Amino acid sequence: MRKLLNHSIVLKNIVCSVGVLFSMGLQSCSDPVHPDSERLCRCYTQQFRADSIRVDVIGDSCRAIYIGIIKSLENDAEEMAKFEEALDVCR
Repeated sequence: MRKLLNHSIVLKNIVCSVGVLFSMGLQSCSDPVHPDSERLCRCYTQQFRADSIRVDVIGDSCRAIYIGIIKSLENDAEEMAKFEEALDVCR
C-alpha cells in the first residue's frame, strides 16, 4: 500500500511538472503582436518567397507599408514601441 502511495505522489509530481513546462512553452509562443507588424511581416515573407522578378516590386511595397506605419504612429510613442518590439520578433 505504501509503495502504491509513493508511486501516486511521484506520478502526480511528474504530471504537474509537465503541465508547468507546457504552459511555459505556450507562454513563450505568445510573442508581442501588433496588427501593423503582422502586415509588414507578411509582406517581408512574400518578398522572401518571391522569384527574382518580383522581389524588387514586393520590396518597394514593403517599404511603402513601413513608411506608412511609421507616419501613422509618429505621434504615439507607446504604440510605436509596441510596433517596433513586435517587428523585432518578426525579423
